[in-house]
Amino acid sequence: MNAKIPKHIEAALDDAYCAGPAKEELILAIEQSLGVVFPSQYRAFLRRYGAALLRGVELYGITDNPGNVRDKPPQWTDLRMLRYTLPEGKVIPISSNGGDYTYYLTTEAKGKVAAASIVVYGPGLDGVQIASDFFDFIEKAISKGTQSFLESYYES
Repeated sequence: MNAKIPKHIEAALDDAYCAGPAKEELILAIEQSLGVVFPSQYRAFLRRYGAALLRGVELYGITDNPGNVRDKPPQWTDLRMLRYTLPEGKVIPISSNGGDYTYYLTTEAKGKVAAASIVVYGPGLDGVQIASDFFDFIEKAISKGTQSFLESYYES
């Protein structure tokens, strides 16, 4: 199933610094290596943008060249380069607040319909849902910043 990127999110991503499209074969290979199925919204993002840096938000993804070029750090965070311990369930990191909190996209095991909510892991917020899907996460992150996800939980 192909997800259509909403126009306002597409406009924001078109203005962002992006890695460039990821090839379908590469997406499938990474899904297989992680044992997950990416939700359709995330797949649409990967196919069109690969990975992105926009308005203080980094969206992790897949790039053609994830390794370090000599004397030059990578521009984007590629899923293949991340070393992380998976929280319970099938989730993949897609962003962070630059500190103690990482935002994860929920997925399902290979062969099942992929879920798509975004959950946060960090001190006091392990597995709390902060966005209903990947596009909702992008919209909230670019309008209010990733820190806003945490503020709503610490204000209550």
